[in-house]
Amino acid sequence: MELVVAVAGAVVVALSLCIGGVQGQLQVGFYDQSCPQAEVIVRDEVGKAVSANVGLAAGLVRMHFHDCFVKGCDASVLLDSTANSTAEKDAIPNKSLRGFEVVDSAKRRLESACKGVVSCADILAFAARDSVVLAGGTPYRVPAGRRDGNTSVASDAMANLPRPTSDVAQLTQSFATHGLSQDDMVILSGAHTIGVAHCSSFSSRLYGYNSSTGQDPALNAAMASRLSRSCPQGSANTVAMDDGSENTFDTSYYQNLLAGRGVLASDQTLTADNATAALVAQNAYNMYLFATKFGQAMVKMGAIQVLTGSDGQIRTNCRARGSRGMRLWLLSVAVMAMAMATRSQAQLQVGYYDTLCPAAEIIVQEEVSKAVSGNPGMAAGLVRLHFHDCFVRGCDASVLLDSTQGNRAEKDAPPNTSLRGFEVIDSAKSRLETACFGVVSCADVLAFAARDALALVGGNAYQVPGGRRDGNVSVAQETNGNLPPPSANVAQLNQMFGAKGLTQAEMVALSGAHTIGVSHCSSFSNRLYSSGPNAGQDPSMDPSYVAALTTQCPQQQGQPAAGMVPMDAVTPNAFDTNYYAAIVANRGLLSSDQALLADQTTAAQVVGYTNNPDSFQTDFAAAMVKMGSIGVLTGNAGTIRTNCRVAS
Repeated sequence: MELVVAVAGAVVVALSLCIGGVQGQLQVGFYDQSCPQAEVIVRDEVGKAVSANVGLAAGLVRMHFHDCFVKGCDASVLLDSTANSTAEKDAIPNKSLRGFEVVDSAKRRLESACKGVVSCADILAFAARDSVVLAGGTPYRVPAGRRDGNTSVASDAMANLPRPTSDVAQLTQSFATHGLSQDDMVILSGAHTIGVAHCSSFSSRLYGYNSSTGQDPALNAAMASRLSRSCPQGSANTVAMDDGSENTFDTSYYQNLLAGRGVLASDQTLTADNATAALVAQNAYNMYLFATKFGQAMVKMGAIQVLTGSDGQIRTNCRARGSRGMRLWLLSVAVMAMAMATRSQAQLQVGYYDTLCPAAEIIVQEEVSKAVSGNPGMAAGLVRLHFHDCFVRGCDASVLLDSTQGNRAEKDAPPNTSLRGFEVIDSAKSRLETACFGVVSCADVLAFAARDALALVGGNAYQVPGGRRDGNVSVAQETNGNLPPPSANVAQLNQMFGAKGLTQAEMVALSGAHTIGVSHCSSFSNRLYSSGPNAGQDPSMDPSYVAALTTQCPQQQGQPAAGMVPMDAVTPNAFDTNYYAAIVANRGLLSSDQALLADQTTAAQVVGYTNNPDSFQTDFAAAMVKMGSIGVLTGNAGTIRTNCRVAS
């Protein structure tokens, strides 16, 4: 009864605060309770779209910019024109916008999952962030809670959007009108490192620039010649904004400006002013600086004149005006208030570090991204590291502890000597200790790193609850009987996963992690060279696959075969369903993989995943979250190790 009263009181307080005007603040994790899959759904739709058409990444970033600069970030750019009014999207500067169908697809899925909850304006902000990441930029956290506007007028776009012919003074004034500094302006201009420009946007620099020369003298002569060939006078063609890497989010845009190779006059003008030229030079060869500041500037831009609280509406169709939706807003506030009242009841919480260490997940993402970019195989290593941690003593980062003189730790047990990724965790932890000393556990770093590694190789991003604390005990012998061996059959796998509270269906889903990474020949050589009545080979393995493996893993003088081979021979660095397709074709690498086809129930799930990749991705994410809660230490239990390798 006391809890009910407390919750009711929390709702009243929350409503009073919001209705009374203490509103307008956007929040990271705004949909954690009201629609937990919101950001995952948007990221999934953006991923599919950019995979099919890489140019849409630039299109979605540009759309968010064009929305925010006209009436604020209220999704007014998405509204269709009516018989009585020409909308923003039909204004001349917006006729080349791309990505409307991506927003539509995300919105349809969101309405199915959480009707009337997620705004079109927030979808735009999430989609722009996800596009930047897919193009190679650094992830950043997007505060949400925007609501949608109901007005869209073409003339507003004409009056507010910077022109491709603007000079520094005009650009500075335009950005300042929206509360953005000159530094923000130079950083956000860096979005032109991806995408294309229509010839009409810069043809004045090539033809009839002035009476003495037909071309803009600020434009590199070789670049002018190339652009003239691509854009004959009156052409409707497009050219890359960033000559050389139009689909990669990098600093070559700034390098091109320094070389006089900026395509638009509004780009090249940044080198004509001492202050902005210095900022261009600062970013040209420092990707970390540029990527970090870009995320910060996007968050700042994304807060321009936002509608929040009871203002605006949640449009169910992003193209059409709707009602203000006050009742749904009140319901959302009530849900959030109840969640706040019960937050302390949960063991683990999504957004656990939002207040304690807001940059926590971003820092982990950055370190994982750098590692996987340098070595794609590291993605599989980080996922395996999290799995091997959770299956021994629970998810307490005990697998990271080094052995001591009196104790051999888990990492030095035979099943773990091939683990990879320790240095990635160390790098992330070092930065986290600088940012938020003694706050973020090694166990949470492992959980975040596994999720981020999967996303980088094609997996669906998912929200990871945090709040784990670290254990101080790590004993090699405890890996015995806890980590499934590569020779396990279905009954043994069921028993071992069941002991951790995981179902058979979750076991089959988690086994799909073997769609990335490699295996040592010694883990399956008994299938190739064992003595017995079947010519020394496992009869359940496709003969052509056996032939390929024996070539890759030759036996030497009776010793176990050395070397490594991909777990998924078709796409070893892509998180997809080819692992399951291989099992159906009797090309599962490990005995424990192929065994899934020997049981009627697990075989049906294996076949089902080959035909439904979306189902696999969804089930895998849910199983990873569940696995990540095995035996966790929370609250006052455990510790926060400042060095993940050393007990404290």
